This record gives sequence, C-alpha cells and structure tokens, in this order.
Amino acid sequence: MQSQFEVEAQSNPDVPIAITNYGTTLPDSKGNVGFRVYFRNTSPLDVTSVRFNVQAYELSGREQVGISAPKVEKHLQFNQPLPSGQGAHPLWRGVWQGNDNIACGRVSSVDVTYSDGVKVHIPQDALSKMIYNNNCLNLEGDEYAF
Repeated sequence: MQSQFEVEAQSNPDVPIAITNYGTTLPDSKGNVGFRVYFRNTSPLDVTSVRFNVQAYELSGREQVGISAPKVEKHLQFNQPLPSGQGAHPLWRGVWQGNDNIACGRVSSVDVTYSDGVKVHIPQDALSKMIYNNNCLNLEGDEYAF
C-alpha cells in the first residue's frame, strides 16, 4: 500500500523516486554497519539501476571520515529492474566495517538509470522533495537533525 507521500510523488513529474525511509543498521558482532533504503519508482519509466550515495555520522554529528579522505561517501548500487510504480527496500550489509561509533546515515545524492538508457543525477538539494524525512536516520527509529 502506498503512503500519501508516495501517491503525491507519483503525480509529480519532477519526482522520479520517492524515498520513504532509510537508515543505518545496528552494528553486528564485528562492528560492521549496514544501510537500507525504502523507495518507490514514481516515474513513468522502468528503472534499471539506482545508486544511493550515502554518508554516515557519529552521535556527535561528526561525519564519519576515512584515513586517506576527509569525507567517506559510500556508493550503494541497486541493480534490479524496477517497473514504474513499484517499490524496493534493498539492504547493504557491512557498508562501514569495524566501526560501531556510527549513529545514523543520510542519503546525499542519487543516480537513476532508466530502461531507455537515460541517466539522472539527483543532488542533495533536489532530494528534499523526494525524501519523506531527510534527517540522519537509523533503522531503530532514531533520528538526528544534524
């Protein structure tokens, strides 16, 4: 069943996907943290792949950083056909490895490829009308406004 947010997104041609929820998983026994996205293809075209670019944050609000880079953005690829109007909720396990300091994650941009070969990049500022809640989230229901 579609939420009101998804119904409205599907009637808006400027909204190619509707992201209803996303977030980090709890760390597993090795401290590995995953990420899940709940989304729907609201465009009239079938999708062939979606890349979610995500960033993790610690409880302090500090972005999770890497050893050799000031910012570590992860690129999570969904490579399954998704017909118009259909939804998916892929889970990527072990996105951040050996780090149990991660409190939440945020989708920073999205790249969509359609069945006709057209590719669309959706930057962070345009995502605000495509994401139901754009706070930093985890799948336990916690949200942070940083």
